[in-house]
Amino acid sequence: KYGVNYFDKVINPNIRDVVRDVIGKYPAEKIASDRAVISGELKARIDKKFEYLPFVLNEVSLRNIQLPKIVLKKVEEVQIAKQEEQKLAMVENQAKKQQKIQTIQANTRLIEITTKAKAEAERQKISADAKAYQLKVEAQAIAEANNLIAKSITTELIRYKSIEKWTGMYPKLLMQGNDANTILQLPKLDD
Repeated sequence: KYGVNYFDKVINPNIRDVVRDVIGKYPAEKIASDRAVISGELKARIDKKFEYLPFVLNEVSLRNIQLPKIVLKKVEEVQIAKQEEQKLAMVENQAKKQQKIQTIQANTRLIEITTKAKAEAERQKISADAKAYQLKVEAQAIAEANNLIAKSITTELIRYKSIEKWTGMYPKLLMQGNDANTILQLPKLDD
């Protein structure tokens, strides 16, 4: 029924049709890497195609895949583009990590500076409070001393201190009157 050239008339055209259909679904750059999956799909489709033919196909394998030079060039370009994309993604990832590190370092420095500033402000406040307290205590002590001195001053004490300080010289001027607006010069005493 199929004659002497049955391979060229029946088998080869059917296999080529199935191979074109299956391979056409895959991008050129995936054909080599997905060879096992493609072989399985080819076997299933060829078995179905040969189901009603008097031929038995035992095995299908992809060997010596030869793609046109333009396709090979395109595959190479795609692979280079993917590598560049991966490099770029790695660089971006590294930049993001570096940015996070710098942000953490900046936040740490900010916390350190803020903590030091707060500590210094607290130290200055404590120092100012201590100084204010010291001045208050000193002022209270002086006020108490002045109060005690004021209570202890009597007319007799004033007279005593005047005599104690007297050098033996009489005054040369004398102020007189209610407003003390009259000044009299006293005569000089002969010693």
